[in-house]
Amino acid sequence: MLRGQAALDAARKLLRTEAFIEGRFVKPLGGRILTIANPANSSDTLVSGRCGMTEVGVAVASARSAFEGWSTTDPEARAAVLDQAAALIEEQTPQLAALESLNTGKPLREAEGDMSECVSAFRHSAGFARALVTEAPQRHLPDVALDGTLVKEPLGVVAGVCPWNYPAMMAAWKIAPALAAGCSIVVKPSELSPYTTLALASVLQQAGLPDGCVSVLPGAGDVGAALAEHPDVDKVSFTGSVPTGAAVMRSASGGAKAVTLELGGKSPAIVTSSADLDRTVEWLLFGAFWNCGQICSATSRILVARELQAELTERLVTEARALTVGGPFGDGCHDMGPLISGAQLDKVRGFLRVAVAEGNSIACGGATPDGLHHGFFMAPTVVTGVKPGDTLWSEEVFGPVVSITPFATTDEAVEMANDSRFGLAAAVFSEDDAEMRAISKRIRAGTVWENCNQPVSPSMPWGGYKMSGLGREMGAGALDPFMEAKVLMHQPKATAKPLGWFSRFR
Repeated sequence: MLRGQAALDAARKLLRTEAFIEGRFVKPLGGRILTIANPANSSDTLVSGRCGMTEVGVAVASARSAFEGWSTTDPEARAAVLDQAAALIEEQTPQLAALESLNTGKPLREAEGDMSECVSAFRHSAGFARALVTEAPQRHLPDVALDGTLVKEPLGVVAGVCPWNYPAMMAAWKIAPALAAGCSIVVKPSELSPYTTLALASVLQQAGLPDGCVSVLPGAGDVGAALAEHPDVDKVSFTGSVPTGAAVMRSASGGAKAVTLELGGKSPAIVTSSADLDRTVEWLLFGAFWNCGQICSATSRILVARELQAELTERLVTEARALTVGGPFGDGCHDMGPLISGAQLDKVRGFLRVAVAEGNSIACGGATPDGLHHGFFMAPTVVTGVKPGDTLWSEEVFGPVVSITPFATTDEAVEMANDSRFGLAAAVFSEDDAEMRAISKRIRAGTVWENCNQPVSPSMPWGGYKMSGLGREMGAGALDPFMEAKVLMHQPKATAKPLGWFSRFR
């Protein structure tokens, strides 16, 4: 893998600043651009094209035209393109990961892991395409004395609106299953992180995907809104914040479009009295500080059995202070990178000011580490004294901040875990398997990790309860959100007879 200056040089070589429409890179009308600050070095400014309504119209028209051919392509042929894309991503992982790190500031090994997830998404989707049964066997329906057949057909043109925390992986989770199902897709990446999504479009072109099946439109929020409202878009798949997701849903409702939303979280981790702290502490650190805490499923509330509170807090604080923080291309391999932007850093600082005002205590972190004021860095932060009703208890920070709160009984722990408008994910740590499973079943969340934290697999569905979203991505049903179900009702000739509803036909 590439490291240091070699990685940075590779990233800049791969960086594209245009849009990708109709199988080629094009400059947005009028040469409009967005400026993006390098999170690890804010004095280094990157630029991106800024699409508008003209590019939205062209991309959607191109997607509609491409859909007519791609939707009738044999699923095996679609799978072959996705497999080839996976192979190319795997081959180009050092360069793609470097580009992801340049744009987001995350450590290179994290970005390399993201590329591995992209490979898995495309390979699993290829498998889903090969296994796709587009026409179920005809079966007799005794209640109506007819035969029935279920047919699945590609839905149409998809708009994928993606977040900035996992630009390539979230794009892959939308692009791969949409293409496997036979849809075409127009992707709007975050205005803060467009580069690896553009690179994925280029990879798909190299893999043999027909022009127009994938377009990428970098731009501001007006592009996502226009896609959601466009009459020729049949489906919107959105990952991001609750307010933006609600706006997307309102925009899509005018055309009664299908919508999938993956929104926020306030994920609890329950540490029972029997938990093995040697293993638990590392999983908690990973859940809280992986990707600088900028994960919708990040462990932001640790609920610990009261008798373990002091020991767990001491160990967690000690280990959090030992984590190294820095940019992706310097000397060494850091544990945590910066936040995505100055605005996000200010938001996290604001939450911590409120926490202190509400009587919470910052046990470690809470400030930019020495020597890192040139970027958007925040030290891993552990907050104590947080109780139900406090701001840190209920609001999604989206930064390297985790709170610790004790509980007296497992019933109280479950009640506290479910005390959230979100329900994306949770974790339970216990050496008592029966106790752990009983707790897991009572938590209202789309994913519950048992003695682990944050692993995901494209072979399992991802999504949440309550305000964490609508629908699921990936898993065995990954293609279902991108397909329509059609029922064919047939009267066999052998049993054909008049309906006899009207008297003159009896």
